[in-house]
Amino acid sequence: MKVRVVVVVAALLLALPAAAGAQTFTVTSSAGCGGADTLQGAIKAANAKRGVDTVAFAASVPKIGLGSCPLRSGEGNSLAMYATDDLTIQGPVAIRGLLWWLDQSGNIGNPVMPPSSAKQIAVNTGFLQVGAYGDTAKAVHVTINRVDVLPQGVTPAQPGYWSLPAYALVNPNSSLTVNRSRIEGIIDAAQMNRSSTAPIEVGTNASFTLRDSYVYNSAFFGETAGVDAVITAGHGSSVVLDRSVIYD
Repeated sequence: MKVRVVVVVAALLLALPAAAGAQTFTVTSSAGCGGADTLQGAIKAANAKRGVDTVAFAASVPKIGLGSCPLRSGEGNSLAMYATDDLTIQGPVAIRGLLWWLDQSGNIGNPVMPPSSAKQIAVNTGFLQVGAYGDTAKAVHVTINRVDVLPQGVTPAQPGYWSLPAYALVNPNSSLTVNRSRIEGIIDAAQMNRSSTAPIEVGTNASFTLRDSYVYNSAFFGETAGVDAVITAGHGSSVVLDRSVIYD
């Protein structure tokens, strides 16, 4: 009996999809969006391959700037990166976000301090969307290891107050696990009364895990205007904070 059980298990293992199909895509550009060598391009390439692919970063790319990603306008957040298949994003790397404003006169600037009279009509995108929207959407599982999201001023050497308008949207049935990472300066365009979207949104029956990590949702004016939570979660969802700190 024991022999037969072992043989059946071995046969089942052989029948599973080949793990060898998983690939590693290496980011060699410091630009966040654009060609195949960017972070956005690597995630798109991984989406096209079945299996738990890995996006890694060349030693020559310690920082990624999202200034190359398009601005978004309107009330809803859009996100620069979109994972539609299981994925591991493996650092170390620091993603430097620029939160730009565009006033009605066409003036563009970084809010290191936007004029109080400016009406924000477009800002940078957020970081990552996991899975597709919809209650019957395919489950997509993403793990992020040692990927920091930090503020930047007009130049990489200049500190900024805010990094991005959003960090992640985890769509229904999908999951996002963030390990050993720093997430700082995430503040939605609600600062300019544009939206009430939280920096991290977890959809219906989705899950978000923050492990050995730190979230500092800094806001220059002392509060995240129009946003009363750093994380919002839908019905049946799961949020796990494991040895992590959230400071708003």
